[in-house]
Formats: sequence, structure tokens, C-alpha cells
Amino acid sequence: MNEQNKSRITLQDIADQAGVTAQTVANILQGRTRAKWPKVAERVEYIRKVAADMGYRPHAHARATATGHCNTIGMLMSVHSSHSMRTMGLVHGVLTRNRTCFTS
Repeated sequence: MNEQNKSRITLQDIADQAGVTAQTVANILQGRTRAKWPKVAERVEYIRKVAADMGYRPHAHARATATGHCNTIGMLMSVHSSHSMRTMGLVHGVLTRNRTCFTS
């Protein structure tokens, strides 16, 4: 695929490359698969490898729309309070340790 024509890899792109449906790719990447048999397990690993090789990253807004959950914390605090600054620092530390996106 030409990176100039498309900036984001989609499930359909992965499906086309792997020769499966987009729903199959979605199920595998979200862990909804029963890979009990060796052939199925091999196919699951192949599809995950195709996704990784293509540079697939889940789209947070699409996931939030589909699931109804955005996994976002909202905070409203007074900027002039030293207590607020300590709280903001604490929250930033917790989110950073958990590798969560944080903007201030």
C-alpha cells in the first residue's frame, strides 16, 4: 500500500492482505478467537503478524464509538491553587507509570 495515498491502516487493508474478512481481523485483534486447533492458531498468528508488519494501530475514536467507552479522565481544577498543582502532578505520575496519554 502506498503511504502517500492512505495515512491509516484499516482492518479492511489487513483483511485484504491476509485473505480474510475485516470482521475476522477485528475479532482476532480484539482477542475474540478460539485458537484451539493448530491450523487456527497459525492463522491467528499470521493475521497478527500482517497487522504488525503493516503498522496497524487501533483508532481510539473508532473504538470509543463502537464500544461506548472512551477511557478518558476529565478534571476541572482551579489553576491558582497549589493543592490543584499537587493533585495534577500526582495524576500525571500515575498516568505516566501506566503509560496512559496525559495532556494538561
